[in-house]
Amino acid sequence: SNNTGVGGYALQAITTGGENVAVGYQSLDALTTGSGNVAIGKGAGENLTTASYNTFLNNGAHASGGTAGIVTGNSNVGVGYASLLTLTSGANNIGIGLQTGQNVNTGSSNILMGFQAGINIGSGSENIVLGWRAGDAMTDSTGVIAIGTNAGSSINDTDANASVLIGYNAGADLTEAQYTTAVGSNSLANITTGDNNTALGYNAGLAITTGVDNTAIGKNSM
Repeated sequence: SNNTGVGGYALQAITTGGENVAVGYQSLDALTTGSGNVAIGKGAGENLTTASYNTFLNNGAHASGGTAGIVTGNSNVGVGYASLLTLTSGANNIGIGLQTGQNVNTGSSNILMGFQAGINIGSGSENIVLGWRAGDAMTDSTGVIAIGTNAGSSINDTDANASVLIGYNAGADLTEAQYTTAVGSNSLANITTGDNNTALGYNAGLAITTGVDNTAIGKNSM
């Protein structure tokens, strides 16, 4: 009850679900019992079946050969073309921007903002990725904070878990160095597999590639 569907096939399968809003051709067209969903745009949320409290705005039906929306995950927000495009059971994710979190499927509680931010995250959870192509190679990492253009853009392993990278190119080459903290433009930009390093300042720690347990504070230090 209290559903609103505007556009061809919008909410065509609804049974007991209530308080849903679907605007656009085939938006929420597979939804049956889910409630409180909002989908705006062609095919927005078209795979959603029983999930509730999701919001999709222009997340791009049929983008990249896929289909837009989720199946059973709850409380997700996807805004932008192909944002959170392939979600299945992941919950509590926020994706804002073109192709943000496009491949997240079972991952949950991710906050992703910016062009292709976290685009390859699949099962990774509890990550905060903000910036142009920030964390764009991440797949199953957990607890990573990457903020800034290209920040953490090479992370591709769970051994990078719990890293904090803030600034333009911060930790840009980091692949599986865990417990890393880099704050400042280009800080620890060349590190790949070294663990437990901390760098604060512009170009701090640029000489570190695979070293461990280093601390660099100040512009161009180490």
